Amino acid sequence: MPDYLDRTKASFKANRHTLESLRSRGAHESNVAAQQHEGWWAANSNTAHEMEHWRFSMGYYQGWEDSLAFFFDSGLGGSEVGFRGAWKNRRIEAHKREKGDSKWTWEYGHGMEQALTKFVEVVQS
Repeated sequence: MPDYLDRTKASFKANRHTLESLRSRGAHESNVAAQQHEGWWAANSNTAHEMEHWRFSMGYYQGWEDSLAFFFDSGLGGSEVGFRGAWKNRRIEAHKREKGDSKWTWEYGHGMEQALTKFVEVVQS
């Protein structure tokens, strides 16, 4: 798509964001998202105490880092993660291999999806 139709690429070309500023923003957004996630489950589920919210935080971190890699890649400058479903599934499988599988592994994918979405909102604003 031409730059004027792709707000993510246009933002990159305008140098509106630095790696450091977006990494810092990601840490803030991760904290906000984790608090909201944990709060929602605490208020709406009897199993909140069993859940593995650390997986949500790990997924959010991975999604944000992947977004940074695509956005600042020298050959793809300003791109966003595409084929999100397939990308997320590959990351989830890697997470299972590294941290083990559980019935709460979905939290990792949920965190990652939120990060991918929030990153695009941030760079386009």
